[in-house]
Amino acid sequence: MCGPAMFPAGPRWPGVRVLQMLWALLAVLLASQRLWAIKDFGECTWQVVLNEFKRVGENGASDRFFEQELVDTVGNLFHMLVDSPIDPREKYLGFPYYLKINYSCEEKHSEDLVRMGHLTGLKPMVLVTFQSPVNFYRWKIEQLQIQMEAAPFRSKEPCMAEEVCGMSWYTPMPIKNGSVVMRVDVSSNGLGTFIPNKRFQVNINGFLKRKQDNNIQFTVGDELFDLMPWYFVGISSRPLWHTVDQSPVLILGGIPNEKYVLMTDTSFKDFSLVELSIDSCWVGSFYCPQSGFTATIYDTIATESTLFIRQNQLVYYFTGTYTTLYERNRGSGSWVRVLASECIKKLCPVYFHSNGSEYIMALTTGKHEGFVHFGTIRDGQVSFEMLPRQWSVCEQIGVTTCSIIWSDYIAGEYTLLLLVESEYENASKRFQVVSYNTASDDLELLYRIPEFIPEARGLEFLMILGTESYTDTVMAPKGISCNPYNHLIFIWGNFLLQSSNKENFIYLADFPKELSIKYMARSFCGAVAIVTETEEIWYLLEGSYRVYRLFPSKGWKVHISLQLMQQSSLYASNETMLTLFYEDSKLYQLVYLMNNQKGQLVKRLMPVEQLLMYQQHTSHYDLDRKGGYLMLSFTNFCPFSVMRLRSLPGPQRYTRQERYRARPPRVLERSGFHNENSLAIYQGLIYYLLWLHSVYDKGNLMVPVFIGCPPGKRLAFDITYTLEYSRLKNKHYFDCVQVDPEMPCFLFRDIFYPFFLIQDLVTGDSGSFQGSYVLLVVGGGPTLDTLKDYNKDEIYRFNSPLDKTNSLIWTTRTKRTTKDSAFHVMSHESPGIEWLCLENAPCYDNVPQGIFAPEFFFKVLVSNRGVDTSTYCNYQLTFLLHIHGLPLSPKRALFILMVSVSVFVGLVTFYIAFCLLWPLVAKGCTMIRWKINDIIASESYYTYASISGISSMQSLRRSRMGSVFSSRMTEDRAEPKEAVERQLMT
Repeated sequence: MCGPAMFPAGPRWPGVRVLQMLWALLAVLLASQRLWAIKDFGECTWQVVLNEFKRVGENGASDRFFEQELVDTVGNLFHMLVDSPIDPREKYLGFPYYLKINYSCEEKHSEDLVRMGHLTGLKPMVLVTFQSPVNFYRWKIEQLQIQMEAAPFRSKEPCMAEEVCGMSWYTPMPIKNGSVVMRVDVSSNGLGTFIPNKRFQVNINGFLKRKQDNNIQFTVGDELFDLMPWYFVGISSRPLWHTVDQSPVLILGGIPNEKYVLMTDTSFKDFSLVELSIDSCWVGSFYCPQSGFTATIYDTIATESTLFIRQNQLVYYFTGTYTTLYERNRGSGSWVRVLASECIKKLCPVYFHSNGSEYIMALTTGKHEGFVHFGTIRDGQVSFEMLPRQWSVCEQIGVTTCSIIWSDYIAGEYTLLLLVESEYENASKRFQVVSYNTASDDLELLYRIPEFIPEARGLEFLMILGTESYTDTVMAPKGISCNPYNHLIFIWGNFLLQSSNKENFIYLADFPKELSIKYMARSFCGAVAIVTETEEIWYLLEGSYRVYRLFPSKGWKVHISLQLMQQSSLYASNETMLTLFYEDSKLYQLVYLMNNQKGQLVKRLMPVEQLLMYQQHTSHYDLDRKGGYLMLSFTNFCPFSVMRLRSLPGPQRYTRQERYRARPPRVLERSGFHNENSLAIYQGLIYYLLWLHSVYDKGNLMVPVFIGCPPGKRLAFDITYTLEYSRLKNKHYFDCVQVDPEMPCFLFRDIFYPFFLIQDLVTGDSGSFQGSYVLLVVGGGPTLDTLKDYNKDEIYRFNSPLDKTNSLIWTTRTKRTTKDSAFHVMSHESPGIEWLCLENAPCYDNVPQGIFAPEFFFKVLVSNRGVDTSTYCNYQLTFLLHIHGLPLSPKRALFILMVSVSVFVGLVTFYIAFCLLWPLVAKGCTMIRWKINDIIASESYYTYASISGISSMQSLRRSRMGSVFSSRMTEDRAEPKEAVERQLMT
């Protein structure tokens, strides 16, 4: 595993001519080895075109792939093969096209080369790989290939030679239901001229039709055959948006002031310029202000069967004619306008399909600002839903005004990542990353983007913690994207932020803040290309922190100098890039070249490794003086870092890739050339081979062949889709009070719709389980700690529709049962499960653990053994199901009601009695306090009086002369007595 070494973009070139000459000389020396290899091995290349069934052998014939109906012209030939191992009772059909194979070498005549290759034993080997369909509910997901040996065929053109003048090789071009994207790999059998392997995209174009005059035209508009320079020269490049590996036709707009688009079904090996047949109306209103009108097609997105475009605020779609996908014609007759009452400012692509559907997002402005129109495409049918379903994003994040400037959808998590611009009362603007779950309707604020670009201080990257210093440059985010394979998220604008957990972001400081990113092209295999507003091209590897400038750069100057020296037709001094995209993990440019006032639109490879190599060698060198001259030397000769992995497990002997091999029928002609009849028989044999393949799949078998169950497959509970579908059917979803993300709850009174997945642990594939199964509750308990397994008799009573003991836990309206009618047989189309918990069921009369309704955990067993004919595999799955909101039994409910009423009545009675008796109690307490005070005062008085009498007797005995004085003293003592009595009274 190799990748480019991580070296920073170098400083500006020195102005010394000597160094420039040395660098150019170095580039020539480095390229010499590669040029030698190209001269010996890479100068010859395969050429492949399509020919219709009736045009075999015509020179220069090249047809477009749009016919999808089988040809019924080969059956009569098979009845003539009386001695061949064929079944005369079967009907043999043919495909509408052949693959015509030639090869050419530089500066050599093509006819001579092909004839020489045939005479030296060269035979092309053609490997056709069928891409699996999006809708796995309709078609089976499989990795199918068929390898065919090409048959030589003479040209029908007049020839003076006795044997052959012109010739080509031919193979049938097979068609498979459910597949519209095919890869054709051409290789040699190892004899004759060495020709490198080459891959071709051969896709069905469902946007073509045949007119009455037998000419072919586009259904989306009129094809233009004059590519004027002003259509492309000097225009801005734009992204190429499509569903990865699923879109047979690609579309690219952006031609100024014209309704023109580029369309291709060969990934721009060839293309057509088409003027779209749309009305180009301009609708402005008070909620959708428009400052001007233009015919330019701004946004274009291609899916498996449907094309989307945006012109001004209007959105249109067109569904192609693909009978191999729908089994009937669902193609559009004209462009269909959607979201007619909305003001759409931008379309956002979804690169990967999920759950049998493809998706697209439309960002709106005006009256529905803060919402996203989420589009779903399945079998050519398009529908839109406005999200969030309840409150706008602005309302849920607590701002009065906001705008969604970009959206990305993580299909496997049912999550929308929204880049939101919020405006506050002080006229300041801030940006946030918001996550919205389409299944649960939950919205979460994930990250607040800093207002200014951080100060890196010479570092390659900087972890954003909030404590770093910042520059004066305001952050201007433009987009957000996520790689579903490694979960890396990029936020881009005049900066580049990277995160692996949606919470902690790293600022990549190699990208200059003076530039602004226009769009990103991702390979989803680790490599990312960046295009700026000034048409600069940058490159980075996901997970690393280094960003490299590819164009303009020193490496680019060296590369283009070498190409011009070789007089390459793919480069020119005046060129305009239209788009940048990845194909098979390789980076390509679509470029318009101007040479001598003549224009040419070409697709060329962007040599990332060579550019990095040139920059590496031109940045790390030394000039050593040897005598009277300088000698060029380098500090590092290896421009790449190499990783070698050891102690790895051996490769698997068997994989899930199915490959058939076919050879053409034998011919008796001594030169080995075929005729039209033998090629037609070849067509019928390939058709019959694929027909047998479809019959044998894991459907109705013609012969009793049992191939068993592949290892590594298992059944899994699809909790995500179950939640989404249940919420959709029940119109709501209520989780438990204490939410457990690992085990969501289901409400007792809601219908339960279970869905399951088949997971392949060998290939990693996963698809919906479409077979039949038996569902049984085999255990349960009110808490996880009290779970118990039920015995065989209990399982029968709790699950069987034949039970008469009033013990059923659940029921369903499904009529199909097992052979003994003991249990229901269900499938993904079943009407769902209704929870009962009858009187003798274990979940009946469950005591609540608090003030909330009772809960119960069911241990559920799912098995397809003996009831499923769609597979040889016997699947069995046991999982826990958390149900809340169970009802109380009537007795317990009455008891709780009586207790509650009794307590309530008791409290009310006590309150009333308290209110009535309190005045009497208070009065009685007051009287008692008065009596106690009187008693205390009387006792004090008598005690004081006794003491005073004794003192008076003693005074009379001493002297009778003091009677007057004694009398006065008695009056004086009477006053304290009265004071004491008054104090006691109070």
